[in-house]
Amino acid sequence: MLTLAIGLGMLLPFAAIALGSQTAEAEQNTRIQAGSTVFIQPTDGLETLLKTAMLRSKVALVIVSDRREAAFEITGYATVLLGETGSEEHMNVAVKNTQTGELAFSYFQDIQNSKRGRQSGAESFAKQLKARMQHSHNELMYPADEQPERREVS
Repeated sequence: MLTLAIGLGMLLPFAAIALGSQTAEAEQNTRIQAGSTVFIQPTDGLETLLKTAMLRSKVALVIVSDRREAAFEITGYATVLLGETGSEEHMNVAVKNTQTGELAFSYFQDIQNSKRGRQSGAESFAKQLKARMQHSHNELMYPADEQPERREVS
C-alpha cells in the first residue's frame, strides 16, 4: 500500500500541471477580449435589439455580418407570455467561441409586466457583457454551468 501512495504522490504534480494547462486553454477560449469580432444570429428581431444595445453601451466588439469572420457568435431567444395578470417575458442569450463551440458568456432574464421587455433585456445583456469583458474573471455573472434555476411557465 505504501508503494501505491508514493506512486500517486508522484503522479499528482503531473496531473495538476495537465489540469492547469487545460484550465488555461479553456479560459483563453472563453475570454472575450475588446476588439473581438462577433456575429449576432438573426432571431425574430432580437438581433436588432442586441446590436443597438451593444452600440449604445459601447461594448468593445466588432459586429460582423458573416459568421465565418467572427471569433464569437451570439444566439438567443426572447418569449412573451400574456396572461390574466400581465405579461411574462423571458430572454436567454449565449455568446460562444465559433472555433471551439465553448460557452464564453450567458445571460438569462425573467421580466414581469415590463413595458419594454425585450429592449430592456437587450440593454441589460449589453451592460453585463461589457462588465464581463472588463473583468478577467467570471465574478459578475454565474459560470455557464451554474445558471439560476429556471421555472416552467404554463
